[in-house]
Amino acid sequence: MLVVAAVIERDGLLLVGQRPAHKHHGGLWEFPGGKVEPGETPAEALARELHEELGLTDVQVGPELHRHDDPTRPLTLLFLRVGSSWRCSSGPTWTSVRPSSSCSSRARASAGVS
Repeated sequence: MLVVAAVIERDGLLLVGQRPAHKHHGGLWEFPGGKVEPGETPAEALARELHEELGLTDVQVGPELHRHDDPTRPLTLLFLRVGSSWRCSSGPTWTSVRPSSSCSSRARASAGVS
């Protein structure tokens, strides 16, 4: 299964949301995204998920930043950068966070955050 996640950064802040308490990994923070459906490219799936979850339109999906293969199940998580040019209608409450100073410089560089 291929899952995509958006890395959306503005002014050094990353957009993340908190998973509902009743779901798998409930209460943890995550990047917005979801499963790639049959016939979709990763970019199309991410644009669709961002529209469904956040009401974002005119999403410009950029390059792949990181790929993670889950060793415990057949799942690949693909992180894609999303440009800062998008519009938002209504949707769930999301918050922006600044990466921790303890975050490695490599991880920060991978996310495109200085």
